Amino acid sequence: MSIEIEVANLLQADAGVAAIAPTINMEFVHEQNATGPQIVITRVSGNIEPELDPANPWRRARLQIDCYDDDYRKTKALAAAVESGFWAYQGPAGSYQIDNVSLDNVSDLSERDSDKIDRRVSLDFLVLYQ
Repeated sequence: MSIEIEVANLLQADAGVAAIAPTINMEFVHEQNATGPQIVITRVSGNIEPELDPANPWRRARLQIDCYDDDYRKTKALAAAVESGFWAYQGPAGSYQIDNVSLDNVSDLSERDSDKIDRRVSLDFLVLYQ
């Protein structure tokens, strides 16, 4: 499986995320007419770091995790739960071992689509894993 899918599984199992959104829609593409909370995970870039351990190289990925909801306060709360649950995580993620997660950027990016406003907070994480 990909690191994106394993991170999605981690977030779905996180108690803080579940408390905010017990029936979260975990997607890899934002559904324009979705209602309620939604998390979209996108792998923006990635590379292999063989100089750290040539026999079992580390990988680095930049993951963008977008949090959506109908209400701005709920969107911010969902983003805070994702940040709290994933930032600085170390441990297993499916078949991978995550060594370090750092939060690089947070942006509020709400958009208007006709009469609907998509409330979005975008979290940009750097993940080092094997």
